Amino acid sequence: MLLAIKRVTQINKGRKSPGIDKIVVKTDKERSLLMEKLADNNLSSVKQIKRVYIPKSNGKSRPLGLPTILDRCRQAVVKSALEPYLKAKFEGCSYCFRPGRSTHDQYRKYLVLFVLELLGIGY
Repeated sequence: MLLAIKRVTQINKGRKSPGIDKIVVKTDKERSLLMEKLADNNLSSVKQIKRVYIPKSNGKSRPLGLPTILDRCRQAVVKSALEPYLKAKFEGCSYCFRPGRSTHDQYRKYLVLFVLELLGIGY
């Protein structure tokens, strides 16, 4: 839980963006209070998501949902619990929607294999 709080309140780019409750955690004392609330595990206190619209270059705007800091910490705890399990379940050749991997990585891998095949080197 401490790592989740650190990620959400110190590392994440959106750490200064408050949710609907307008709370931003900056000090160690606030982080310890957040830890107590997170340990309470009261899911009935889940708040609504704040909707913000970000302007795009074409003049339109894109909606963005901002959960509260506490809800972001809950999401980070679940992510840190599920990620190692799911990483072990995924196929090694799977590249989409995985941390540190993308479809571009897969494209590069198969481009190299294709070039080696054309050169007659094989793999």
